[in-house]
Formats: sequence, C-alpha cells, structure tokens
Amino acid sequence: MSKIRPVEVKINISRVSARSGGSIGASFSTPMLEKEERNAMLDLHDIDCKAFFVPLNSDENIDIIKIDSDLHKKTQSERIRGCLYRLWEQDKKPCEWEIYYKNKTEMIIEWIKGKLD
Repeated sequence: MSKIRPVEVKINISRVSARSGGSIGASFSTPMLEKEERNAMLDLHDIDCKAFFVPLNSDENIDIIKIDSDLHKKTQSERIRGCLYRLWEQDKKPCEWEIYYKNKTEMIIEWIKGKLD
C-alpha cells in the first residue's frame, strides 16, 4: 500500500444525518478527480481523519466552531451487546431481547468463571 497522504479537495456535503450516541453521519461528493487524486481519496477509506469544512462562499472573518472530542469507538461491552443482538436476530428472535441478552451473558460469565483457578 502506498503512503497515505493528506488530501485537500472541494466537496459538496450531500447527506447529513444524526446517529445514535449524538454523532453525525455524512456523505460528500467531489469534483471529477484524476486517477492519482482519486486513489489518494480511496486510500483514506475507513481511516480516522481530521476535517475542516469551510463554505466556499464564506466570509474570511467568520467564527470557526472547533470540535475537539475524540472519535467515539464502541466499547468492548457495546461490541458484545451488538454481536449478541445480531445473533438474536439470526436466531429468529426466540424470546424477548432482554431475556436473550441476560441468558447469553450469563453463559459467557459462567464460561469465564470456569476458566478461573
């Protein structure tokens, strides 16, 4: 893989939506890109990046909103809960979700306790 390089490009934000946990999901489009430019953008896929959005017709002296929070990654417990939820769906929802979740987590806890001295 080639070295990932920063990219500066004019974009059009085509979709913005609120996500669970208070974050925002967004899609954008670029103008037509040359092969090297397109590859540089594609190299950034699924990479944490820093973005600076400035409307092209903005006044030079506008106040900038700076967001310093870290990108939220799911905790391990959130990942386990999400996986168990998908398993519950694949099992055709055999019982209420909370009962299923409690039973499965109890099985995991008992399995771990069995590994302890």
